[in-house]
Amino acid sequence: MTKKAIPSYSKPPVVEVVWAAHFPPLEWMTAAHAGVYWQLVQKDFPNCDEQVPMEPKEEPAELLRPPQPIATLLQKPPLCRQWFVSASGNDVIQLQRDWFCVNWRKVRQEDQYPRYERMAESFAARWTQFCDFVKQQGQAPPEVKLLEMTYINNIYKEQGWSDPKEIGEVFPAVSFQEEHFDFLPAPATFASGMVFDINAQAGRLYVSCRHAREIDTNREFFRLELVSRGRLNGGTLDDIMTWFAHAREWIVRGFADLTDREIQVKQWGRER
Repeated sequence: MTKKAIPSYSKPPVVEVVWAAHFPPLEWMTAAHAGVYWQLVQKDFPNCDEQVPMEPKEEPAELLRPPQPIATLLQKPPLCRQWFVSASGNDVIQLQRDWFCVNWRKVRQEDQYPRYERMAESFAARWTQFCDFVKQQGQAPPEVKLLEMTYINNIYKEQGWSDPKEIGEVFPAVSFQEEHFDFLPAPATFASGMVFDINAQAGRLYVSCRHAREIDTNREFFRLELVSRGRLNGGTLDDIMTWFAHAREWIVRGFADLTDREIQVKQWGRER
């Protein structure tokens, strides 16, 4: 049986994409080391910012079992999460002792998602560069334990819906069926979440959707976030990129399954 081509869109509603690798903390890394690394990428990422560190993540073996707390013995003060930002503001490298991330974000209305191939090339190059930097410090390269890919989509009001109760017009799997309600009014806002096991991969696809409003423009939108997360014990760059390719397929095909086909064509220009 021939596998269908992965769906593609001329105007996807993507506003942010994240490729992240988690690994055991590089205890030797200090703020000074982060500064040396920035010098390597500063030509393409001239701006720098500091953020609160990301909490350690783990992919549980069983979803319904309460997560076990991750105990961390701090030998040094926590290092801030460093943001190295391109001049346009679209491209970001994020770095902390146990996390490396390459992401793209929509900053201006006219910005267009640069496509998977460009993101794959960027992550592979930046990850290789970071591993080389670690080796230059006389340290063993990071051993990846967990990978994560995130696609965030904003679906604005009038793009197939005009009221939160019309969530089913955009997401057929989740709908408000008024005829089944005797007492409650239509919901004033909405949030939902689902989790899918990913075949042939130690991981899952996490899907969340919520109704929100932009502070600066007052525009309402549904934010659809798809996160593929899974374990990887070490592995080469080829292993990592193969994982991301599989994760991307699940995210894109999942997006197509979860959203209305007519809206895909009319609003986002579905090409296949």
